[in-house]
This record gives sequence, structure tokens and C-alpha cells, in this order.
Amino acid sequence: MRKYINSIFFLCALALASCGVNYQNPPKDPLRTSTIRGQQTRDGLVSWTWSIYTVEVIDNTPVRLMKNDNEIVLNSGTHNVVLSAFFNRGFGLGPYKARGDLTMNFVPGRDYKVNGRLEGSKMLLWIEDTATSKPASKVLNLPYQDAPQAAYVPIYLPTN
Repeated sequence: MRKYINSIFFLCALALASCGVNYQNPPKDPLRTSTIRGQQTRDGLVSWTWSIYTVEVIDNTPVRLMKNDNEIVLNSGTHNVVLSAFFNRGFGLGPYKARGDLTMNFVPGRDYKVNGRLEGSKMLLWIEDTATSKPASKVLNLPYQDAPQAAYVPIYLPTN
């Protein structure tokens, strides 16, 4: 019985250790905040060619579980953001990942989205103003690499 209690305690401690401080949206106010979204593109209904552009980190604080359509609210001003692209280029060609950071001044009341484009052996990533569809940040020219595949690690608990 004591083994079970120790095992459960260990698993609970492990789960709590993975918790951390994540980015929290401030209250949305057009006079003081901006918004940014990720996006997803797909060529065709059943296509192996797709791209997902997201924000991973804002001012050294991770953005957890950002889906491509989630809206992130930022206080206006200068922020350091980490952008990422996760993409596939056809059946058996990927997935790949590119990641880079930039510093940008976010203007109050503006809406932005993360955008990108594959160009040769580099991924171009930038933040775009949704009203003008033009880059609002510098364009990052990033190398990409194979994205890590999910790995499953079995955990065995004693039965006696």
C-alpha cells in the first residue's frame, strides 16, 4: 500500500512541477491594447501541404496552447515575441519547424496576425497588420528543421 501512495505522490509532484506561469491576456481596451492571432493555411481540402503560424512567447512568458485562431491581447508598447511556423510540404515531406524572435511596438487598437512564407531553404516569418495586410514587423529569415515527433514513454506501476 505504501508503494502506491509513494507512486501517486510522485506522479502528483511531477504534474505540479510542469505547471508554470503562462501569459495572461490583460482586459481588452482599444485605447490601450492590441490583439494578435496565429493562422493556419492549407492547400486543398485533403492536402498534405499546410502551415501553422503562432506566437509561442511574449516577453519571456510562454503562451500555452495557442490555437491558430485564439486572440492574444497585448498592452500597447514594445514587446519581445517568439514566433513559430510548423509546416508540411507534401506527403512524406515534413513536418518542419522554424522559430525566431523579434521586438515590435504594438500600436493601441490595432489587430495583428502572424504570417509566413517558405522561400527556398528558409522560412520567412513576420507580424502583419490585419487592416493593411502589410508587415508591421521586420521579416525574419529563418532556417527550419525537422519537427520533433511525439514520443510516448510508458510508466509502469507495480501491481503487488
